[in-house]
Amino acid sequence: TLAALGDAPRALGDYVLGPRLGAGGMGEVFCAERRGTSERVALKLLPEWPPPREVTLPAPGGGEPLVRLGPPLVADAPLVLHAGDVVGIAEQADADLTRAGVDAGARLRIDVLCALEPARAANLLRRWLRARGAPALPAARLDQALHQLCQARADAQPLVTWSGHALRRFRGEAWLVSGETVAAPQTLRRWDGRTLDLGPGLGRLECREAAPGIDPGRWRRGVVEVGYRRPGMRFRPAGAGASRDFKRLAHEYGIPPWLRDRVPVIFIDGEPAALAGCCVCEPFTAGDRTGCWPVWVPPS
Repeated sequence: TLAALGDAPRALGDYVLGPRLGAGGMGEVFCAERRGTSERVALKLLPEWPPPREVTLPAPGGGEPLVRLGPPLVADAPLVLHAGDVVGIAEQADADLTRAGVDAGARLRIDVLCALEPARAANLLRRWLRARGAPALPAARLDQALHQLCQARADAQPLVTWSGHALRRFRGEAWLVSGETVAAPQTLRRWDGRTLDLGPGLGRLECREAAPGIDPGRWRRGVVEVGYRRPGMRFRPAGAGASRDFKRLAHEYGIPPWLRDRVPVIFIDGEPAALAGCCVCEPFTAGDRTGCWPVWVPPS
């Protein structure tokens, strides 16, 4: 333990301590070398007995720390983890991310995450968040996130926020989104089909030539505007028969609840002509001909 060092030279048993790699409430981790050999290891000194089973390790080359479950320790005996152990944990997290990632890693499959043992699941979640450019989750928030993702009821909407980011769940996948609350404007905005910056936290709108898109003739003759959903609004997607309200449409097209107020609606002469990225509505469709297919690019 740390007390065993006292004021003696930085050595313990068969090991000579090198630079400190990290410290926390669970102890300190040092780079160490076994006496008489060139073997280098990560050695953790615990502040008290009994030690915990969860051990935090620095990741190779920096980055987020990794978690490894160690065996029960003998009092005053250091926990020795070889460099290969740390590398192996990082490689395992990468392999788990390959299996669990959705849409090039933009989202994370919760069934894969929650099937892992706790320490491995924590490493996967850390690895995914780092790949998405998010700051590290504090330990307490990491535990909260895993509990909400894996143990909350299926229709619950977990929300773990930190440093301007938020972790959400939808249809069996974990999403990393902005933690900021953004209110969509209530007024309509004219649109000429060129790429349109919708404002902070709202992304951008693009017009791509596709079939079926918005009928070019209706576009030229009408007043084209961009807005957002309104109470009582109904849509009649081309080829889908009867009209339906926004909630049903959002469910059909898999729009997460936290994005529904921000998905752009394209209006022609005051009528909903398209829901960006989802559908073009009757009577504004170009049918088999190409026309403007509105695409919403959410904020990253």
